[in-house]
Amino acid sequence: DSSNSGHPIAFYLDAAKSTGYSTGVTNSGISAGSSGSYVEITVSDDTPTVLHYQCTAHGYMGNSVQVNSSVSTKLATARTIGLSGDLSGSATFDGSANATISASIQANSVDLGTDTVGDYVASISGTANEVEVTNGSGEGSTPQVGLPDDVTVSNSLKVGTGITAQGGIITATTFVGNGDFVDIDVDGHTDLDNVSVAGVTTFSERIVGAATTNVIPFLYSNISDLPSASTYHGAFAHVHATGKGYYAHANNWIELVNKETSGVTGTGVENYNVGVVTATTFDGDINLDNNNITGSGSVNITGIITAAALNVGTGGTVISASAETGTFAIGSATTSITATLNGGAIPSIGLVIALGG
Repeated sequence: DSSNSGHPIAFYLDAAKSTGYSTGVTNSGISAGSSGSYVEITVSDDTPTVLHYQCTAHGYMGNSVQVNSSVSTKLATARTIGLSGDLSGSATFDGSANATISASIQANSVDLGTDTVGDYVASISGTANEVEVTNGSGEGSTPQVGLPDDVTVSNSLKVGTGITAQGGIITATTFVGNGDFVDIDVDGHTDLDNVSVAGVTTFSERIVGAATTNVIPFLYSNISDLPSASTYHGAFAHVHATGKGYYAHANNWIELVNKETSGVTGTGVENYNVGVVTATTFDGDINLDNNNITGSGSVNITGIITAAALNVGTGGTVISASAETGTFAIGSATTSITATLNGGAIPSIGLVIALGG
């Protein structure tokens, strides 16, 4: 038809002629409007359902045709697919390729326990004087769980490994069970059943125990092992090397006098400063330096008395002998004596008999 002169025909996937379609299309090669000129398309399963045929020289000069094809490669007009409700997001789809929608959950659109499956914690709260919680509820919150400054436990507190108090005080009326304490400071009365101490125990006050079979050893191997006598004034110690007992006094360890298993007291080299000695028998030598022997009974001496001076009697000398002056006196100017010789009486005399010289 000569009216088609200058209007060649072509097929497109869209009305705007942005994408041409030539699969299965045959052109006679004769100019449009000339006799025998035509454009032919062979429809197959791959042919798009909708094709646009238009003049290649003029826009939107033509129409569209729908073919019976089971395959479509592209929509004539791209479509936007969107999500609404609890999700938001969209993607453009024209059929030429797959489309992916990036979805976002809308704020406050999910109800825990209703829209979710499984356990969840709505909020965390503490208990007075036991556990304190901050930021325990609300979206985006970060709960912090800790202990208050003063922890009060109404019932029993059981700890599997140990309790460490950093500079604080643990107050309790009763500790039950075994305890391993590095340092323990107890104010007030403490009632303990059995205490095992591996290190050194220092008491700043008195130790008061029950009147029973207490056993506290004070054993040292040598005298050189004894501690400071001034630091431990009043302490008692036994030294194994000497077999003797000692007590600390006046910055020295004073040896105590032993009573041997034989009954003998002392080793024979000690000096004793004593008051009145009461005995039925003295066995051995007696050495008196400027001291007196007094008594209301009899003194029987079978040995020899060696003395610088010997005085017998009171209230004025009755008998006296002095090696220093070389005199022997019986009686005095104020003393009368009666002597018995061979069973007969000798009259009292008041004179001094000088011997020697």
